[in-house]
Formats: sequence, structure tokens, C-alpha cells
Amino acid sequence: MQCGAPGKQWGPHFDRVFADLNSENRLKIALKMPRLSKVEGEVLAKNIVHFFENSADRVTSKAVHHFVAEGYRERTIRSILSRYLKEGRVTQKQRGGRPATVCTQKVVRKAQNFLDENPNISIRCLADKLKIAKSTVSDLKRLKLGYCTKTAVTVPQDLPEFAAEKQGVDYRHG
Repeated sequence: MQCGAPGKQWGPHFDRVFADLNSENRLKIALKMPRLSKVEGEVLAKNIVHFFENSADRVTSKAVHHFVAEGYRERTIRSILSRYLKEGRVTQKQRGGRPATVCTQKVVRKAQNFLDENPNISIRCLADKLKIAKSTVSDLKRLKLGYCTKTAVTVPQDLPEFAAEKQGVDYRHG
């Protein structure tokens, strides 16, 4: 299985590590793993540091080899160990961003309660009860609560075309 030019895009130790892996783990590495959430990243970091301290005798290459064999990216492992050795911390820094002002956890809980009581409540009615904009309620339902809104489409049954077909007359050709 060819994965580009080893040693350049994968790092200097990849050739040796990659040669030791079986085909299943090679496939895991070749296919990019999905981005980890903050909690998943911190759990992984704690596991890496624990292994580094206790089983790898504080040898970075042993820890890297072990976790690459499990399917994690070498760069991820090295950055976690580098952060630990330089700064002495395992956890990530707090992520930035503007805090939510309208769609707080309290509002999300209230919306969930209203939707549990009546799942067919309209967005307009829910927005009035929560005292927030309809667009915010729509985003809240779709993005935070995972609701998929669908619109019922009625099929016209009483048009002359359909009535004539019922009687066996071809309406289109007079």
C-alpha cells in the first residue's frame, strides 16, 4: 500500500514505525481519523502521558510507536508529548470564541421541555414562549436539539385532470 513519500509528509520516524504495522493499522493511518472533540483529545492526552511516564520509560519514540500502532497520528502524539514536556500540562488551553448570549443552556433546556410536551409546536409559538427570534429557535431546533423539520405537501385530488381520469376520460386530448 503506497501512502505518498514516507519520511516527508509523515515525519522522520514513520518509515520504521510503518514497516512494523500490519495492514489493518496501515489502513487506519492512511485514512484520516476524524477530528477529536476537546474531551476526547484530553482523554487521549492523559492516556499518552500515562503511557509515556509508566511504560515507555519517558522515551518519546516508544510512546509514539505504541500509539501510532493503535491508529493515531504521529503528529498528534508528538504535539501532546511536546506540550507535556515543555509546559508540564496535559490538558489543552481553553478554546476561545464569543460566548452564547441568546441561546444559552437555560434556553436550550426550556425549548427541549416545550418540545417534549408538544412536539408539533410551531416555531413562531415557541419563539413567543421563549422570547427569542424565530430564526434563533429554528437554528436551536436543528443544530442543538437535532430536530429535522419537514413540511407536509398535499397532492391536489380535485383537479379536472384527476376527476376525468377517474371516469376513464382522457382530459388532455379532448
